[in-house]
Amino acid sequence: MPFNLNPFFKLLYSVLPYRQATIDLPFPKEVVRQRLAANISTGLVGETPTILGGRVPYRYKIKLDGYSLRATGPYGNRRWCLVTAGKIQDIPGGSVLQLKMRLSTFNIVVVFVSFLSLGWFWGGIYFIKKIPLETLPIILIQTLFMYTVLVYVFRYEAERTLEVLKAAIVSQKSG
Repeated sequence: MPFNLNPFFKLLYSVLPYRQATIDLPFPKEVVRQRLAANISTGLVGETPTILGGRVPYRYKIKLDGYSLRATGPYGNRRWCLVTAGKIQDIPGGSVLQLKMRLSTFNIVVVFVSFLSLGWFWGGIYFIKKIPLETLPIILIQTLFMYTVLVYVFRYEAERTLEVLKAAIVSQKSG
């Protein structure tokens, strides 16, 4: 699905983690909307296992406007917060929930400040201490490591968000 974004946002989305996903559902779109609406008052809740064998609960905040939804979360732990926007559409034999996921604005600012601070740190060391250029690979490895962790954590959170949304729609008992 092509987007008509200006070049700045195209560059931003090519650098920052961004994901499009589709959840195929065997229900008509009105049933999907009703099942999501039933969960909005409490928020969608999931749990993450911990290293010590316990579980940490987390919550998503969802706003439903007709057949469009906007979910933010997870809240309740120290994980990255995603903004998930989607639309419920009818298809033959059911419906689909088309989703777009990105980091929250706060997390984008944190990432930007982190990379900027790293750049200032290494730039300051280079110009003040006159370190040799042989240290450039160390700087690049640190930056690549930070970016890899960012992408991995985003993908993990996106997968958990998809699982929680699908479970909230599919596993709800019909009343």
